[in-house]
Amino acid sequence: MDPAKWMFLLIAVIVDVFVEYPNAIHPTVWVGNIVVFLDRIYKRKNNAWDTLAGGFAAFAAYLAAFVLGILVCRATGMGLVGALVYIYFLKSGFSAGLLIKKVKGCAVDDESQLRRRVSEIVSRDVNVPRPFLYSAAIESGAENIVDSVVSPLFYYMIFGMPGILIYRAINTADGIIGHKTDRYIRFGKVAATVDYVANYVPARLFAVIIYILYGREYRKQIRVKRGLRMNGKYPIALFSKLLNVRLVKKGSYVIGDGGLPSRDDVEKGARLLLIVIYSFIFSALIISYVLGLPRWC
Repeated sequence: MDPAKWMFLLIAVIVDVFVEYPNAIHPTVWVGNIVVFLDRIYKRKNNAWDTLAGGFAAFAAYLAAFVLGILVCRATGMGLVGALVYIYFLKSGFSAGLLIKKVKGCAVDDESQLRRRVSEIVSRDVNVPRPFLYSAAIESGAENIVDSVVSPLFYYMIFGMPGILIYRAINTADGIIGHKTDRYIRFGKVAATVDYVANYVPARLFAVIIYILYGREYRKQIRVKRGLRMNGKYPIALFSKLLNVRLVKKGSYVIGDGGLPSRDDVEKGARLLLIVIYSFIFSALIISYVLGLPRWC
């Protein structure tokens, strides 16, 4: 990786702190709209054709992201304009600043406002007592570290711009159709499987880092019935440990032995999220510079 590309990553990280693109000009949304369109026009048949059609929708998004990545790579030969284009698309590949802001925004006392803000970052039922809403906010922040930061930068350092954009397409397709509902159990199967595979190595890499910081204790605190994958399990356990709270999704899991979180715990969780995320990003910047990554695009 030449010094200019390293600076592009640093600038993209700085821009991400202050700016989040509107949907109309967000490359991830553009790619996701392909999946939304194909999902809307396809008539379910409740057989294997649904899986095939859903797989086609997902791979159409992946292909679009790949082509977009190649075009951005070629744009780097256009001087300053090319550099700005590269930074623009690189910043769209991860979302650290928005994740921290969303979690911090849930540190409110008004219950109706709290429900609305929590509903923006989780898909679960928000008609639950306030401590469980605070828990959901902290859990969402911890769980999304891998999807929003770790995996995108992992694939960027290995495969460059096409890598980070394809990963975002994979994660977006899963978010749109990768649900275990009657409508998507078949149609979203490929998207959900590809997302799981894409996160497999980054999630375990992050789990190793947490293990070094946390030790063996986390295993005693994790009680999962269903609905929590590797990329969420260990970051949530880390936050539970450091905040000394019990994080609960009713019917799915209980992590930690402390009391249920309060508004102050959400504020502390947002600060902790900032420290964890930017410690990882800083480490990634050093590794990319020292090892010359990415070596392609």
